[in-house]
Amino acid sequence: MGHIRLGRLPKRKNWIQVCELLSSESINSQALAVSISKAAQNSLLRDENQRGLFQTVRYLIRLVQASRTEDFSGALKDIGIVFDQEESGMVLLGHILEKIKDDIHQNKGNSHLDSIASTAFQETLTKTIHQYAQTLFGCSIEDVRSAFKRYSSKNKFGEIARLLFSTYLTRIFQYTIDRAISENVGVGKKFNDVNSVLEFQKAIKTYCWDISKIVEEYSGGWYSKHEWEGTLSDAEIKRFTSYALKKLLSEINEDR
Repeated sequence: MGHIRLGRLPKRKNWIQVCELLSSESINSQALAVSISKAAQNSLLRDENQRGLFQTVRYLIRLVQASRTEDFSGALKDIGIVFDQEESGMVLLGHILEKIKDDIHQNKGNSHLDSIASTAFQETLTKTIHQYAQTLFGCSIEDVRSAFKRYSSKNKFGEIARLLFSTYLTRIFQYTIDRAISENVGVGKKFNDVNSVLEFQKAIKTYCWDISKIVEEYSGGWYSKHEWEGTLSDAEIKRFTSYALKKLLSEINEDR
């Protein structure tokens, strides 16, 4: 997880069960995801711990909205993102990421979850632009605008929202595993080496993508309705973020 400092998991019942599952011979990505979700749910759903995620969803929506305007530069300036028209699309992405990190930092929520939300947002933006422009280093500002405009429809917004939420959840699960897995790696243990850990984390990522289909279905309809009504306020986006995360965690906890 890069700059995030790792430590041991809390010594509470649900987290002890996560550690026990990590050392079990019968471990699988679905079972571990359910276990971590149950252990972390109360913390993740606290309002103060959703500030980073809310900011990422808010900026994602504002970027999509800005892409539909004739004055893309002016629309971005209205949300605090200022750039030179002669700059590359890659530099613009840098300005966007710097702005959201500043906003997340100012809100002073949970530092670990804020860092995870910021990383998930960066990964979502990178994939979004790369899929459209084929290359990040050669993309233009118009490429960035066109890429976001593609996600301004009901179905397409559902896709990009799903990518953000699944990446956020994947990062949380991987962060949790990183904190507890060291004692389970080595000859004769659950994970023989680092490669086997990476394979397991890849399975976790696939699981998160699959289970987040429910967010895609909900997000598309929600965005289409409120965009048409002109009611995509920060307060409404905050409600959406909280409900979508709760819906996703509930789906995991019910998955068997």
